[in-house]
Amino acid sequence: SWVPAFLLLLSKVKVPSKELEAPGPIDLYDAQFRFLREIDDGLSEGQHFFVCLKARQLGITTVCLLLDIFWLYMFPGLQGALIADTEANVLINGPSGTGESPSGPSIRVVTPCRT
Repeated sequence: SWVPAFLLLLSKVKVPSKELEAPGPIDLYDAQFRFLREIDDGLSEGQHFFVCLKARQLGITTVCLLLDIFWLYMFPGLQGALIADTEANVLINGPSGTGESPSGPSIRVVTPCRT
């Protein structure tokens, strides 16, 4: 299962939170654990398309964003895009702050253009 590796990533990531002044670690809620279990169970049964109907403030969006990045690291050559609606919502990852990781995918930040 990929879940232990994902939980290891979560233990090292710091994210902004309304409750904290500075980015901090993720303490998963029960709903987030259930979401991960459902994805893991579905993948083990051969399911590869998931629809998630969620309520607000469960932290599922945060877990999904991190899961997207994790998946790109797990499967070399896989391509993906994270698109944000504003420059403030752009997520930049990488140990050097440049978006580059020596052992993982290259993450490129594209400045949004307004038309």
